[in-house]
Amino acid sequence: MSYDGLRDWLTQVDAMGELRTLEGIDWNLEMGAVVDVLYREHPPYPPALVFDKIRDHAAGFRALFGHFASPKRIALTLGITEKFDHVLEFVRIYHEKMKRCLPIPMEEVKTGKVYENVQEGDRVNLFDFPAPFSS
Repeated sequence: MSYDGLRDWLTQVDAMGELRTLEGIDWNLEMGAVVDVLYREHPPYPPALVFDKIRDHAAGFRALFGHFASPKRIALTLGITEKFDHVLEFVRIYHEKMKRCLPIPMEEVKTGKVYENVQEGDRVNLFDFPAPFSS
């Protein structure tokens, strides 16, 4: 199983039944509280959470939490396709894969999706990005 970028990864995680999307949540106190409650009340592997249409933020600015909080999601991310029933089996598979792993050579590019939304200098506003606030 492989994926083409974060959007495709999210689609596959959703198909695995390990993604929840919440809309209209307030970034100030509410978003952090939801994550806190979910992770305390849903052990051992809570779903990944996407907050969309976050109050006081422009459309398209989303926040993702818990993306690596399950062995299945980590396996997808690392390209591990072998099936496993227990987290210790996953760890063994991962260690074997790392023995054969070769680094991908760096390639500098001048275009691509990473360049679609660029803010520089005085145009940088950290308040544009939704981040949870917790008291």
